[in-house]
Amino acid sequence: FCLYLQQKSDTLAHFTDWLSNIEWQCGCMLKTFHSDQGGEFMGHDFCLLLNSKGIIHELSIAHQPQQNGRAEHFNHTILEKAGSIHHHACVLKHYWNFPFDTALDVYNRTPLHCCNWKIPFFGCLAYVWIPKELRKDKLEPHAEEMVFLGYEVSVKGYCFLHNQKRVITCTAKFAEEVFPFCMDDRKENKSDDLDQPVTDLPLEVYLPPIPTDEQMDNGPDQPMDGRPQSQPQSLELINPPRNADEDQYPGNIDIPPQKAIPHTN
Repeated sequence: FCLYLQQKSDTLAHFTDWLSNIEWQCGCMLKTFHSDQGGEFMGHDFCLLLNSKGIIHELSIAHQPQQNGRAEHFNHTILEKAGSIHHHACVLKHYWNFPFDTALDVYNRTPLHCCNWKIPFFGCLAYVWIPKELRKDKLEPHAEEMVFLGYEVSVKGYCFLHNQKRVITCTAKFAEEVFPFCMDDRKENKSDDLDQPVTDLPLEVYLPPIPTDEQMDNGPDQPMDGRPQSQPQSLELINPPRNADEDQYPGNIDIPPQKAIPHTN
């Protein structure tokens, strides 16, 4: 788990929400909380919350991080992973929370990954299909170039950056060897930096109908009236052409792996 705090005084509120979520989602109760002697963990309200829940608070000795080894090791692991993918993609520094989210998501899911142990590279180029409802005419481009920013927690889809907006979709074609932020014309902007994570980017969500296999074979612009009314709306995108000989987007759909297990410490 990774929670972003603007200041240490926010610890109690975030911990309370996290504790409630864990108890309901995992079906177990927190019995022992081990931490250092930081002021955010020693406050009266925080200790009162632990006591009201019957949680034992174990403290490490000051200046002895070795006694909190599991947390320190995990912090180091996620920091190394996030730093690696952040520098590899040359992403601007004020997007630093997205590499951490991606590193954490990959860390939690990798042992059960079923797609040849491969995942899209953070910060790489992606071709995202434009729903026909959003195109002016049939001659408009069917896909746009965007930057892969990771995964959405509450939606089964990917997160992309496009014109300073987050775009949430379910499908895209990834160019895993191309990193737009590493392009020469963007290197001059790498000095941009913010202290707080970028979490308030404008959001765009594509919600076209889900095509059937038969409709996909007939092309992306065919009517899609056969969708069951009870099926929830999904974020569907059609892949861009795989080579120059294809004048239509193929019907192959890249579905992101479903998050089958909750995040655990």
